[in-house]
Amino acid sequence: MRLGLGIGVPLAAAIVWGLFVAPKARLAVPSAVRLIIEVAFFGLATLGLAAIGRPYLAAALGIAYLLHRVLLFAADRSVRAGRQES
Repeated sequence: MRLGLGIGVPLAAAIVWGLFVAPKARLAVPSAVRLIIEVAFFGLATLGLAAIGRPYLAAALGIAYLLHRVLLFAADRSVRAGRQES
């Protein structure tokens, strides 16, 4: 059972990520769906780290992901603002 989960869950996650979230994803989905998948993946990974007794790693992953999303949002806003000025 543990071996199946140890191989199956990461494999399923890689397939979902490659199909819907990766920069060259096979299937185009709305931005909101992509964001939901991302938040689910990183949220589960953060919870998983906390559950196995790695709270500092969990916090670091959660903070890194939030910082990444904030920076992407800010960069997108600045690009849009630049387009409006032109």
